[in-house]
Amino acid sequence: MRLTPLVLAVALLAVSCGDDDGSPDDGPAPPERVAAAVTALGEANTGHFASETAGSDGAIYSRIEGDYRLGPPAARATVTRDDAEGDPRDTEVLAIGRDAWSRDAGSCWIHHDVSDLFDDGLLVRNGDTYAPAPVAVLGLGRGVYATDADQVTGTSDLSTVLSVVDLALPSLLGLDPAADQRVPITYTLDDGVLVGWKVFVRDAVERLRELSESDAVGDVRISAMAALGGTITTRLTALGGEVDFAPPPSDEVVEYVADSAELSQRLAAC
Repeated sequence: MRLTPLVLAVALLAVSCGDDDGSPDDGPAPPERVAAAVTALGEANTGHFASETAGSDGAIYSRIEGDYRLGPPAARATVTRDDAEGDPRDTEVLAIGRDAWSRDAGSCWIHHDVSDLFDDGLLVRNGDTYAPAPVAVLGLGRGVYATDADQVTGTSDLSTVLSVVDLALPSLLGLDPAADQRVPITYTLDDGVLVGWKVFVRDAVERLRELSESDAVGDVRISAMAALGGTITTRLTALGGEVDFAPPPSDEVVEYVADSAELSQRLAAC
């Protein structure tokens, strides 16, 4: 098969599979099933994702939804979190190649270098390409060890999973993104196609308590997560579908500056 940029994009999603503990049927073993599904996801190149963190009572704590293209890399997402008053607040993010833009609802776009989105955990980089954290979670999976119908269990990167909950959470908890810190994950497949994943909050909390060297703020966040319970989930749809990414209109964009007062002035004048 000729290696096109679309096929090469699968490098982002390469799975390192562990030993198989056995499958109850005569089909492919769990590592092979997941590896094939991840390869197909990379070859599809584009898709839509929708991630939610829900409490044990079903209430939604946070949400990230958007579209992506692995090569040439581009992504857009809407991040929804409750503000200090408990009202939902949306932040839109767009990345095309080396450029990124973000805005709160009703404001102008702020132009950044895309590396800012690597730093906050929304995008995960692999060489010259990148993907939103909910998609990159799959590429960071390994240690596949069990299967039950269309659900396959393994592990993935704890820091990336927690970025799906809250972009600031890994740094607040003192997690090193370069460290090999794993959390159990369940991959969901439909006829061999990856359609999502799930992590139980209790498993993430257990791993955090094992690893924790956090300060008082970090301890509070771990306790808050424990009280939340529930699940962190992602649904994947429209694999291989058409996506179109275009920069915002120039008259709706301001350049990012580190000085918050000046940035506010630029946004007010936009």
